Amino acid sequence: MADLTPTTPCAGLGLPLDLGDVILVEVEPESITAITPFPSGRVAADAALREKWGLGLPAPGETAQAGDDEIRWAGLDEVWFLGPGFREDHDILSGPAAITDESAGWARLLLTGPASADVLRRLMPVDPSALSPGQTVRTQLAHMMASVTARESGFEVMAMRSFAGSLVHDIEAAMRSVIAQSSLE
Repeated sequence: MADLTPTTPCAGLGLPLDLGDVILVEVEPESITAITPFPSGRVAADAALREKWGLGLPAPGETAQAGDDEIRWAGLDEVWFLGPGFREDHDILSGPAAITDESAGWARLLLTGPASADVLRRLMPVDPSALSPGQTVRTQLAHMMASVTARESGFEVMAMRSFAGSLVHDIEAAMRSVIAQSSLE
């Protein structure tokens, strides 16, 4: 019989990875729900989110957080609700927005340490040091599209689960490059 034991997107990929000034860990999986307000439902969706969770639709490139729940801008007319709170009472948005459970579809990593921005600079066209904590950007990371969100401790990187192996490999290679270059200085 097949073994259908659930695994995280980055299981078996050698995480956590601690290479001197930079640490890469997998973020524990949690609920990720895509919310796409219909053109006529944007105001109602924002009001419903504020009433139920105290979080409105964030502006492009921003996040909003309350407790364990976060709403993150995810692109044109789309946000992600990350956290346990949305699992309950999400029907409140069934009229003004399309909602999709994407919990199993994303790999999430946290890159921390003083050289974390240097690592990401090697992989993406956006300067990560220009992001303040809570700001987010959808961008190319190596050869894949990703979401990069600045945190107090570093950067959270999300990419499609199918790219988890490439994501870890590319970030590890950039980490090793930064360390090698710093040893020459």
